[in-house]
Amino acid sequence: MILDIPSYRLDTLKHLKPRFRTFLLSNTNDLHIAYFHNRLKAEHGINDLSNHFEEVYYSYQIHLRKPDKEIFEYVLQKNKLRVNRTLFIDDTIRHIESAKSLGIQTLHVDSSCTLDKLYAALSEY
Repeated sequence: MILDIPSYRLDTLKHLKPRFRTFLLSNTNDLHIAYFHNRLKAEHGINDLSNHFEEVYYSYQIHLRKPDKEIFEYVLQKNKLRVNRTLFIDDTIRHIESAKSLGIQTLHVDSSCTLDKLYAALSEY
């Protein structure tokens, strides 16, 4: 689920969007998104994350969920993405493993993941 987002992450997304095709893929529901959007407005003055990504995919809207492979295939196909040129970033290892099994490049966000690791992963693209 999408939790709070520090300002530096929003800044990073703004910086990356002109250089890369960026997508949000989140397992969530309509109640959680409403709460999250209210927090975004209060904390950052924005209504949602649509300006930070080319496309936003919420599981409850597309009726697919991570780690099911179908959700990754859906996003890949809908956006004509090449598997070997796609980097999936997530904090849940099951989601990472599922994406990786399809040939998608991955970056597991954990306590050791820094912006330097993100930029190193992106440097291959």
